[in-house]
Amino acid sequence: MRTNAGFTPQQGAHISDSALCATCHNLMTPVLDNTGQVIPDREFPEQAVYTEWQNSAFADGRAEATSCQQCHMARTDGVKIANRPRNLPKRNDFGRHGFYGGNTLMLDILSANRAALDVGAGDFAASIEATRANLRSAADLGIEEATLDATKNELLIRVRVTNNTGHKLPTSYPSRRIYVHLKVSDPAGTTLFESGRLRPATGQVIGVNADIGAGFEPHQRGEITRAAQVQVYEAIMGDSDGNLTYTLLRASDSNIRLDDVVGADQTKREAIDSMNLFLASYRFNRPVMEVASASLPLLGLRAIGVLLVTYVPWLTLGLLALF
Repeated sequence: MRTNAGFTPQQGAHISDSALCATCHNLMTPVLDNTGQVIPDREFPEQAVYTEWQNSAFADGRAEATSCQQCHMARTDGVKIANRPRNLPKRNDFGRHGFYGGNTLMLDILSANRAALDVGAGDFAASIEATRANLRSAADLGIEEATLDATKNELLIRVRVTNNTGHKLPTSYPSRRIYVHLKVSDPAGTTLFESGRLRPATGQVIGVNADIGAGFEPHQRGEITRAAQVQVYEAIMGDSDGNLTYTLLRASDSNIRLDDVVGADQTKREAIDSMNLFLASYRFNRPVMEVASASLPLLGLRAIGVLLVTYVPWLTLGLLALF
């Protein structure tokens, strides 16, 4: 290379640093109002994967420190990176440029439309399987407890989902969804109970409100007792008017609600607070715990207000006695 190109290549250590990934995977998009005009000084975190990683157990300096490259670039041994010089030694623990994440849709589109899109002879089938293998390792799903109450003829099943990634699950573009499919059958194979069944022909999950145009599926914090209840993990976007939206450029960071923490009104408020702390950490480049500590006085005042309204009802109901 020195002979043909006139420069001497050197190793770039930054290529192995997770911060390199932030240039694409921390992305803020503008917010449009209901007339299509950009709202000044307001942005929406289309994705904040790098910031999520910074605040995870896998960040640099943490006990389980793992870089983005270690997870998303499969390692291999015995790689010779160039044809010249001929005596160039092979390298081990080489990061292959597969960049497997969670998207098989685009790979399938490219594979099925090679001629129209002038796509080369890449092995998309292998990439799709590697991506699915990556997804299978992203979380652990297990049954912690299964108890039969014969007197009530009830079976109680406790399921735990554990996120193994260094970011939220799901993460990135806010159209991704994870849901739990639980099926109980008798010895003859007859279905006794099922939650989260997929309709393959339409891609709809039976029981999920969003799939029938009825808002979004609330997070199930109690027991799931009906097929119409499904445990769903996904980002729910709100527009600048506080309404549910599926249009990215209408999404406003002040109204985002995370489905894995949305339930009662109080929980929704906690979800917005949590997201605001997260965004403040990203925007001002300060640790989340430092931002949280600075917010404690305000949160304390709010907690006092909630307690007063809850346990001194006349503060809010007193006016009714006058009418």
